[in-house]
Amino acid sequence: MKAIGFDRDGTLWYGDPPGPITKEHLERAGERDYIIGGSSGQTVEEQKRQWMENGLEPSFVVTKSELPSLKNKFDELIHVGDDRDDAEWAQKAGAHYMTPSQFIQWLDKVFDRYGEYYDLIYLDKNYEKECDFVESIFEKYSSLPVRSIFDGGCGTGGHAIPLAKRGYKVLGVDFSEVMIGRALQKAKKVKLKIDFRVGDLRSLNLDRKFDSAICMFAVMDYFTTNQEVEKVIRNVRRVLKESALFIFDVWNGLAVLRILPEVRVRIMENQGKRVIRWVYPELDSFNHLCKDHYHLIVTEGDKVVDEVMETHTVRYFFPQEINHYLEENGFELVETCPFLDLGGKVNENVWNMTCIAKAKRADHY
Repeated sequence: MKAIGFDRDGTLWYGDPPGPITKEHLERAGERDYIIGGSSGQTVEEQKRQWMENGLEPSFVVTKSELPSLKNKFDELIHVGDDRDDAEWAQKAGAHYMTPSQFIQWLDKVFDRYGEYYDLIYLDKNYEKECDFVESIFEKYSSLPVRSIFDGGCGTGGHAIPLAKRGYKVLGVDFSEVMIGRALQKAKKVKLKIDFRVGDLRSLNLDRKFDSAICMFAVMDYFTTNQEVEKVIRNVRRVLKESALFIFDVWNGLAVLRILPEVRVRIMENQGKRVIRWVYPELDSFNHLCKDHYHLIVTEGDKVVDEVMETHTVRYFFPQEINHYLEENGFELVETCPFLDLGGKVNENVWNMTCIAKAKRADHY
C-alpha cells in the first residue's frame, strides 16, 4: 500500500496560512491509488474535525511526531509539508518528503518514463496525413492567412515538425520535459529551428498572437475538471488573433458509453528494440473520466531492458458540452466532425471527434 500524509498550515487550502494544495489535488492523488491522510502538528482530533468539515474523510490521521509509527504499515510513505520540521519528521519516519509545490508538480507529471518510448509506440501514426487534415480545415474555415501555429501539448513534435517543414512558424508547448527534449532532438536532426518550450496550458502566458492553434491527439482529454478545461480554452484564446481557428480532438462521450473502453495491446519494434504496451482502462462514467493504466515491457533481443507503469486519467466530452465551454470562453464552434473526416457526422459510433472553433472578438465574450 502507498500513503501520503499532509501537513495543514502552509500546505492545505484551509490552513493558516492557506497552502496551494486543494481538495481536487487530494482526490487526484487518491486516483493514483494512494491512501490519503493527515500528518500535521495539530492533535489527531483537531485534524479529523477539520478534514471532515472540508468534505474529506482521511484514511489515517497522526501527528508529525507519530509519523515513524507508519513506517512499517505502507510500502511507500510520502509526507507533504512546508517547513524544515516537516522534512525532519519525514526523514525520521523513512518517508519521502515533498514541499506543496513539489507535490503538485509530481501530481501533474504524465508522459515521464512513458515519454521515453512514445515515438516507438506510435511509430505507425501518420502525422503527415493528420497535417493534411489540419490544412484542409484552414482552407475551409480560416478567414485569416495562416502563417503561425500554436501547438498546445505538442509532445515530441509529431505535428509541429511536418507543419514547420511546410512553411508554418510553429511554437510548441508541452508539460513533459522528456517529450520536449525529444522534440528538440528531432527538429535539430532535420535542421529545423522550432520554438519548443516546457509549459502548462493551464497557466499559459505568451506575449504573442497566432493565426491558429492546435491541440492534437487528445491533449484536451488530460484536463479533467471543468475549471481546468475553461482555463485552457481561455488561455488558448488569449494567444490567438481575432477569428483565428482552434482545432483539437477529444474522446466522444457518446461513443465511450456505448462502446466502452477495453483492454488494448500494442506491439511495436524498431532498430532491435521492442515495446509491448498494455492499457487497462477503468471507467468513471459519473465524472466523465477513464483511468488508463499503462504497462510497458521493453526488450532488446531476448532481454527485458525496461518496464514502465503509469496511470493517465483522461476525460471524455459530449458534443454540446464542448459547445458550451467554447462559447463561454471566447470561441464560436464552427464544426464538430469525426477525426480525419471533415464534414462527417459525429454519432455514438465515432470515438474521436475533432472540434473546430473560431476566436470571437474580445468584446463578444
